[in-house]
Amino acid sequence: MVKTIRIKGVYSYLTRLGLSEIEGRLYVGLLKRGSSTVMELANYVGIKRITAHFNIESLISKGLVTEIRKGARRKIVAEPPDQLKKLIKKREAELEDVISEFPQIVQNMQNILPKTGRAEKVEVRFFEGANGIRLVYEEALNSKMIRSYLNFDSVSVIFPESIDLLIQGVERNKELRIQQIVDGSDGARNLVTRLATNNRYRYKFASAALKLTVGGIFIFDGNVAVINPRKETGGVILTCKDYYITSKEIFNLIWQILPE
Repeated sequence: MVKTIRIKGVYSYLTRLGLSEIEGRLYVGLLKRGSSTVMELANYVGIKRITAHFNIESLISKGLVTEIRKGARRKIVAEPPDQLKKLIKKREAELEDVISEFPQIVQNMQNILPKTGRAEKVEVRFFEGANGIRLVYEEALNSKMIRSYLNFDSVSVIFPESIDLLIQGVERNKELRIQQIVDGSDGARNLVTRLATNNRYRYKFASAALKLTVGGIFIFDGNVAVINPRKETGGVILTCKDYYITSKEIFNLIWQILPE
């Protein structure tokens, strides 16, 4: 039973790295079986040869399987699991692009949406100074679900009480759930350690190579709030259904890419 649960965990992790279900089965099967022909592996895993052939070619392109030829005979062998690091680095690079482009996408959408002529409510509210940031936090913490990016070092400098507000907000609002992507700084690790005892708070660490140009982003209740860490400290809350949905989907994609 334990072994079955562990194997399921392996398959789930491979899927999150970008492998299809069949690719995961073939790769794990090849690790178990050792050097095989495509037909032997297909029979071992229990799929059609043509399906195995197509997916083996994909695994070769990902660097997880190597082809060995002896005369006219072709065999394949699985590369060691350490090779999965290459896929992780690829996903990190994709994630870095998504996050680095996020502020510009925010600006572009902010400029475009009010001009659509829709009846849908589009509202932009600006908050100045540390007190303004407090108001942004308080509004977000009164919601039921927050998806958040946190640049801890930036926020802790411009608004150090934000950490206590976050912790108090989770304790006070019993309906609140938070998913937060945080940087890998010591301060961020201390924060998530304090919050992780609450099962309504979940976090993942972003790659060390990823740097938010904003202090933090809150996605909640049809709103997207951005904390500005620059000289003119403050925040902005954009209320727009389409923009909220797009931001939520981008966050969910990044969340799936990041390892637990």
